[in-house]
Amino acid sequence: MFASASIPPLLDGGAARIIEELGRLPEAPAIIALDTVSRALGGGNENDSQDMAAFVSACDAIRAAAPGSTLIAVHHTGWADPSRARGSSVLRGGVDVEMACNRDDHGVIWLSCSKAKDTEEPPKRGFTLEKITLPWVDDEGEPVTSAILVGMSDAAQAILAASTKQLGDAQKICLSVLRKMQTETGGKALIRDWRQRAHEEGFAGKFARVLATLKERGLIDADDTHAWAIGEDSPENGTEGTKGTFVPNDSAGDEGQKGQMPIGMSQMSPNVPTEKDSDKALKKKRNPRPKTGKKAPATRKSTTEKGA
Repeated sequence: MFASASIPPLLDGGAARIIEELGRLPEAPAIIALDTVSRALGGGNENDSQDMAAFVSACDAIRAAAPGSTLIAVHHTGWADPSRARGSSVLRGGVDVEMACNRDDHGVIWLSCSKAKDTEEPPKRGFTLEKITLPWVDDEGEPVTSAILVGMSDAAQAILAASTKQLGDAQKICLSVLRKMQTETGGKALIRDWRQRAHEEGFAGKFARVLATLKERGLIDADDTHAWAIGEDSPENGTEGTKGTFVPNDSAGDEGQKGQMPIGMSQMSPNVPTEKDSDKALKKKRNPRPKTGKKAPATRKSTTEKGA
């Protein structure tokens, strides 16, 4: 892989410089990426149809200089209409394939085709980010980490779509926060830290109830102290290399057996506190059993959650 520290402005001789550099390579690259269109335009105006047409022509010249290569131009969507690339529509008219990439509220990254000129549009694909440790250290001797995309299986995508279809705002916030925490840590998340982060990001409901609902829906799993999203890290029942893989409940059953469940998904564990348990614990803590012959002091019921 050959990477440039900057992109020469394509409308100001930059295309010729790139073509010159391509000629020095031992062989033509399979992929040429321009990240981003705005940077490659330099002083050009992405909203101007003439500037965008000149940009498309420059891309064609670069691609022609490397026969068999694919040129990818990374562009952003607009604020007013996030469903389309910002700027002049000349760019979309000049490309062979347009792919849209976005992250949903649950931390899943979706790649979908919004244009395919001479071929059938590929199906929409879902990915999750997985933290990895690179084989070198930084200046302070600390391991350098990065992230990779892990593709979801067709079954995983179907179950995710079905299970998240009717999620409420509170459940969406908590699930999104948990997935973010797993990406950051590369493993399980402490339930108490998850609850705190969820409140910081706008969650204001009953956390124990949301935890129980997400577990019953098969979106997360949890033990006494930690939680993790299914498909991100499922060490209890899964095996290495099986992330995102789905198998029937009864692995000895016939092919096509109904009742499939993701590896790592299980029925709600009794050691996961429910909302009812939390209320009981809270009431017991704030209204201790009075000693014989004495009454417990009157207390005012609070809406602040202390359980789970």
